[in-house]
Amino acid sequence: MLQRHGETVANVGSLNSEVGVPLTVCRITPTTAYLVLEMGSGGWATLTTHRIAQPQIGVVLNVGTAHVGEFGSREAIGKAKAELVQALPATGFAVLNADDPIVWVWRVRPWHTS
Repeated sequence: MLQRHGETVANVGSLNSEVGVPLTVCRITPTTAYLVLEMGSGGWATLTTHRIAQPQIGVVLNVGTAHVGEFGSREAIGKAKAELVQALPATGFAVLNADDPIVWVWRVRPWHTS
């Protein structure tokens, strides 16, 4: 959708890690108008702290169970995903799924994960 409005750079495949995101950011040119990044859970804090990718708009669709083995619980996954909402600047915008109770509560308190 954004490509109709200006040059857009986005992740290729599933390059959403602390390695893949910087590789995507390196594809930006002086004529890039939009950067769309998928950032893997748990990497947002590191990436934004180092200002590699400062999000302006964050989208969290759900907190599933695909990474329970890594995080231990759905609530822990939610806490990691909440980092994206927390990293948004005061002028940022969060798109949150109202059908996922873990995600929807962040509309008021993004640091609250239950």
